Amino acid sequence: MDDLTAIQTRVSMPWFLTLLGEAQAVDRQYDQALATFGEALTINPEERLYRPYTLINRGELLAQTGERDLAELDFRASVDEAGSMGANGYDLRAATGLARLLSARGATEEAASLLRRRLEASITGFDTVDIAAARALQTDLSR
Repeated sequence: MDDLTAIQTRVSMPWFLTLLGEAQAVDRQYDQALATFGEALTINPEERLYRPYTLINRGELLAQTGERDLAELDFRASVDEAGSMGANGYDLRAATGLARLLSARGATEEAASLLRRRLEASITGFDTVDIAAARALQTDLSR
């Protein structure tokens, strides 16, 4: 990141800052991680490629630290961004995070519907960690 700053470019800075934020969160430096995610979202607004991923990570950290309303906003923003980009993997992961929050506050039907639409669109026989997590949550919601 210092090299990019030295040559006065912001290309890829959102990605690198998101990775730094993830590392800070793993190290339990929650305030620094939230600040880093915020910087990742603002340092180069035209570079939107990893924006849904950054929002997912910030949403997960906010949910983990009890800021569920803010986490929901990030997950919803990520779903919107990923959907407009056609980034189905990010969309599913953000929808799963949002469904967890909705379920926790008792909106299980909304959560189930959110997941159902995305899982119906996933490729049959194609399994990823995110698809497995969404299916497991969907199963839990149907109980």
